[in-house]
Amino acid sequence: MGIVKYDQSGLEIIADRHGGLSLEHGFIESQIFQSDHPRKSLKFSAFCDGIFFSSFGQLMRSIDPEQPEMEREYASASIPYISDDAIKHSVTDILGEIEYQGGPVDLERICSALSISLNYSDQDIRDIDGIPVLGSANFTRKLITINAHGNRNRERFTLGHEIGHFHLKHGEYLSSETIVEKDLLIKETAQSLNYERLEYQANAFSSNLILPDGVFKRKTAEFRHLLEISDRGHGYVFVDDQPYNSMIYDQLLTSLSNYFEVSKQAVQIKLKNLGMLTDERKRNKRLPATQILDALSLDRK
Repeated sequence: MGIVKYDQSGLEIIADRHGGLSLEHGFIESQIFQSDHPRKSLKFSAFCDGIFFSSFGQLMRSIDPEQPEMEREYASASIPYISDDAIKHSVTDILGEIEYQGGPVDLERICSALSISLNYSDQDIRDIDGIPVLGSANFTRKLITINAHGNRNRERFTLGHEIGHFHLKHGEYLSSETIVEKDLLIKETAQSLNYERLEYQANAFSSNLILPDGVFKRKTAEFRHLLEISDRGHGYVFVDDQPYNSMIYDQLLTSLSNYFEVSKQAVQIKLKNLGMLTDERKRNKRLPATQILDALSLDRK
């Protein structure tokens, strides 16, 4: 059977996965009941004469077999694992295409290089649960739409995320895709559903795209020198609760944030992932998901 939600405003249809990417039991359950897995608003499902259709093209061809084919057919498959190194290599390739040397990565130019149409919308679009829809990708039309965020940093991360879906060839499994705030927190685990793996891969791609390793390391060294930060045996970049150390660390984050046009939270995560940060702040507790989203939202300008 198909899955839809509806209210007085009309229907919101939950499943738009190509026929080859089967709807997992866990995915269906997460759309109907409370679940640890994020709910995902998708685009199309239909049930007609005992047959489930996951695309409009399939439904139309069942009604009229002479209907011209509207989309490609896809073989049944699970989403393959892609290592972080492979994702970084993919990012390096695309940065090479635009001859990136430094500064904020020109994401619009990347869209042009990949022949992807880009549209910015000033509408505040929300799903049926009131959650902001940050952006969407239509793989058939090769179109990315970025919705109004009021936050330049998050718009850039969202655009990088959607570019990731295209460059990682997720169009083999999806005909369209939307991103909501919770998608920014998805991590890959052994229990990840297929669509979660797609979102994790797109997030990893975006993180590496907006903060390329080589330039990030070079600029960190430059700003570290300008701020007279030295390794006194505690680590390349060290911060604790002492006011002076906290102030200098914040200046480093601000400098990198401004240079790359990303959030300070994204810079801090990058420093940690590269093993460049020693954080001894006692108040540096693990934040709940809602606070992480606020931080990712990310240092409003």
